[in-house]
Amino acid sequence: MHTLPQLSPRSIRVLQLIANGHGYAQILSACPEISQADIFEAAAEPVRLNQPDDEEPPEDTGIQNKYPPPPHRQQKRHARKYEPWSAAEDRDLQSMHAKGRTKTEMADTLHRQTSAISHRLRTLGLIV
Repeated sequence: MHTLPQLSPRSIRVLQLIANGHGYAQILSACPEISQADIFEAAAEPVRLNQPDDEEPPEDTGIQNKYPPPPHRQQKRHARKYEPWSAAEDRDLQSMHAKGRTKTEMADTLHRQTSAISHRLRTLGLIV
């Protein structure tokens, strides 16, 4: 007999709260054991469980979301966030700046946020 995959207890709890009409902010303030990441995971888990094995979910739907992406997605793009800058990164940043690359291009290459790129360029005296 084939058993269906089950949702985690935390996802079930979050989805029950949403089904009962509780909003995002209400859940976070009333349930300190539930985090922002738990809410995103509760939404993603049933999608993953129902996704055919050979099909990848779309990464970007084009929908503007007023909430930040879940931490696991932020980490992919900004993997070096809050990490100390290395001498090699400084050299790469200086080289890209000299070549006229945009802050977004530099951020994507160095896995940093654009605000971190701006700050580091100021620290290195490359911009005012």
